[in-house]
Amino acid sequence: MSLRNMSRSGWILCAAVLVVCSGCNRFGLSKPTTAQSIGPAVREYLASDEDELEGYGFYSYLLFPSPPKSPALERYRAALDAFLRITPRAQQREQSKQLNLTYLLVTQTPPPAVTSVMLGSLPDSPERKAAIEWLIQNYDYPRAQQILGKLGGASNAGPYIVQAPIPLAGETSKETQVLRQDLAALSPDTVSQLVDHVLIASEHKQTWQSSDLQVWYMHVCDLWTQLGVNAKRTAELVAWVPIDKLLAAAPH
Repeated sequence: MSLRNMSRSGWILCAAVLVVCSGCNRFGLSKPTTAQSIGPAVREYLASDEDELEGYGFYSYLLFPSPPKSPALERYRAALDAFLRITPRAQQREQSKQLNLTYLLVTQTPPPAVTSVMLGSLPDSPERKAAIEWLIQNYDYPRAQQILGKLGGASNAGPYIVQAPIPLAGETSKETQVLRQDLAALSPDTVSQLVDHVLIASEHKQTWQSSDLQVWYMHVCDLWTQLGVNAKRTAELVAWVPIDKLLAAAPH
């Protein structure tokens, strides 16, 4: 699906996070035929005092564990540039269950100068660069650390893509698997490519099903491998077990 068509019909957003079947063709990859795919991504900002929206087919989070220093700063900028290519949620046309809701955590609701940056804006436009810098300055780093902490913590500066079939920022009593991808070892260009393809999803707008997460993980690893990245070291499935269930299972 073209970005223009996504804008008309209309994401990683991923943890939890995901390989784009149609996007694989941009890297010369074959299109997977055995897995059901998540529908188009729509982007949204999650302020510190807000809870996630319910009822989406998949949830992706672009997570930064700490304010960036060089060289992490350039990876953050590349990831945010790709995030801004995702269709805003307000423009969605499909039913929520067919969509991958991709969140960026912020301390406050972004101003119109940030939210108005659309798919067609030029990569080097002053408005786009200003929006990216605003997002870096106003990113909710503690909340990102909380999510990553529930998945075993952050071993690197990131960015991370985390994806799951349920919201992760709030309290949940559900158990699930989460796809976590660590982009810390990648160049900014590769970060942009991965975020673009993992979050924007595919042209096949089918409802995501939890039984497909292992298959989706295999597609993620395939994309990383063909980009020359060791996927086994950077992408992994993590069990999400609510703290109340862990306490209940602990010996007394």
